[in-house]
Amino acid sequence: SFLGTIEALLNGGAIARQPIDPRPVFILGHPRTGTTLLHSLMALDDATFGYCSTFCVAFPSAFLWLEPFKALFAGLVSEKRPMDNMALDLDTPQEDELGVSVLSAGTSPYMPLTFMTDEPSFRPYFSFKQAGPETAAARRRWTAAFLHLLRKLSLRCGGRRLLLKSPVHTARVALLLQLFPDASFVYLHRHPLVVYQSAC
Repeated sequence: SFLGTIEALLNGGAIARQPIDPRPVFILGHPRTGTTLLHSLMALDDATFGYCSTFCVAFPSAFLWLEPFKALFAGLVSEKRPMDNMALDLDTPQEDELGVSVLSAGTSPYMPLTFMTDEPSFRPYFSFKQAGPETAAARRRWTAAFLHLLRKLSLRCGGRRLLLKSPVHTARVALLLQLFPDASFVYLHRHPLVVYQSAC
């Protein structure tokens, strides 16, 4: 994209050189189990953690150079999330998978939110364990986009330990451990009937 090209020209070298702290923290759990609340609370410790914000997932290819102009976009975001009335703004901690989905050209199980009739074709993107060359290529594409995003987030936060939350990561623990053997995981669970009620 045009915005991404500017990012590459301005920050490409720094992004490529940026190390990622080898001990990211992943918040896991089914949607509606409290992952967003815990993510928001833990992200308050900004001396320890860096995180992916709503602005970062809105502009995953360009947030490093666009962020100084963030105020221009403030009116585009609702003050509350529609599903649970939680506060929302451009600095709110957000799911990294939303940004990775864009950077990987839709290699994400979130794509059926837009392409509902194609939902079965996106199922392999939960764990990437399905055999075959297509899934292997998708896994490489997702991994490259994921690590690229994490380098950018690390550059943005000064190399602090990353705090990451996306419910779909719950199916990817094996892959995440291959990438980050020293990662930590926080798994949230809730009675399934309460989860169902919360989702309706």
